[in-house]
Amino acid sequence: MVGNVLALLTLLSWPVISAIMFQRMEARRAFVWSILGAYMSLSPLTAVALPVIPDMDKTTLPNIAAALLAMGAGHRVLTLPGSPLMKLAVILFIIAPWTAIFANQQPLVEGISYRPAQNAYDSFTTMVKQAAVVLPLVMARNLMAEEGSERLMLRALLTGGLIYSLPMLVEVRLSPQINVWVYGYFAHDFGQMMRYGGYRPMVFMAHGLWVALFTFSALIAAAALARAQRFDIRALAVVAWMGLMLVICKSMAPIIYALAVVPLVLLATPRMMLAVAAVLAGVVLAFPLLRLSGLVPVEALIAAASAIDPERAASLAFRLRNEDLLLARAAEKLWTGWGGFGRNLIVDPQSGEYLTISDGAWIITMGVQGLPGYLIEFGLYTLPVFAAWRTRAARAEPLLATLALLHATMLVDLIPNATLTPLTFMLAGVILGRVEYLRRAPAGPAVAPLGPGRGRVHVGAPGAAAPGLRTVL
Repeated sequence: MVGNVLALLTLLSWPVISAIMFQRMEARRAFVWSILGAYMSLSPLTAVALPVIPDMDKTTLPNIAAALLAMGAGHRVLTLPGSPLMKLAVILFIIAPWTAIFANQQPLVEGISYRPAQNAYDSFTTMVKQAAVVLPLVMARNLMAEEGSERLMLRALLTGGLIYSLPMLVEVRLSPQINVWVYGYFAHDFGQMMRYGGYRPMVFMAHGLWVALFTFSALIAAAALARAQRFDIRALAVVAWMGLMLVICKSMAPIIYALAVVPLVLLATPRMMLAVAAVLAGVVLAFPLLRLSGLVPVEALIAAASAIDPERAASLAFRLRNEDLLLARAAEKLWTGWGGFGRNLIVDPQSGEYLTISDGAWIITMGVQGLPGYLIEFGLYTLPVFAAWRTRAARAEPLLATLALLHATMLVDLIPNATLTPLTFMLAGVILGRVEYLRRAPAGPAVAPLGPGRGRVHVGAPGAAAPGLRTVL
């Protein structure tokens, strides 16, 4: 009981904490830590249910608070992207739930199973939630467009990973109990946190896999910053430490991602990193079509996983079988989707129990919103990567290329898992903002800070302005 009260109080006090950060920090840093800090420290399942507007939880409340505080400080943070395609993607991402009304106006009754029809109220509340969820992308695009934002973002990810490493070590030794000790409950199935004769850390996240993916992002940040510091021995030691932290997470997919991506971050040119990121983003965007056409080598993937870990191969095979069933159901309403309330799942008409489990974000989106909804949502995530790849000036920015590669790799994880987090939107926004800035002023002057919370100023000849540069304040 005490833990539940503390979880609620911590959640409700986060806007106050964010306000303090916006008073004492530069706006960009305050924004990043308002979102990242909430993701790292707030209770994963606590929410305040309110009518009409979405539940206020560790995702929506910090987003809304950060937007209001930034606007209160005089920053224009809700300006939509300059690219017509990206602007359209943001708008459609918000209003897409309305399509469910027209395609799902009848309830689904199968035996004893009853799933209600979609109505205007449900679609409106979902639309409001979509608007709250996409705020980090729009805010990052506006607040973090100027030079130095990539380094700030990478340092924040690395700092977060280093902070998390101590509680991760505690949970690997004692089992994932920190959320129980602080907030009074366990956030998932305890059996899933046991792997290879030990425990997977969870800390304050919803699952050990989320911690592993966050640790992966911190490892990539450490590698990029070590490269920027000309492979200083202390920076390389931090890379090794974060690599060790990723190993103790005992999640195979993020470890495989790291084995592929860390060498690129350390050694590859920015142009090569951007090319790899664009290929990964293209595969993610086209994945439903590849899956529907049978071009994904399912059996080969299972065989490859079996050679590494038979237990993980069995888990992969189970997921792929579920995907086949869910994809067949999604194909029945390919252009509109089934809407919410579990209508996209297959049920047993006799018992009313669900016969399928949807693990991947891609198949969830396909089933709920159909192929157009998938292209809208995943287009929103992938378009900044394509924009960075197509921008000549970005090929001279290794930290920006690292962010694009990190973001694209985390999008790949949305195929097997539903690991969509505020970091997904924030990274997309930072990449988009930097690309737009580089396109406007490819040879612009240097940028110097004015001080905490006071924006940035361009350094150049007295009275000179960067040509074609629009302020985002």
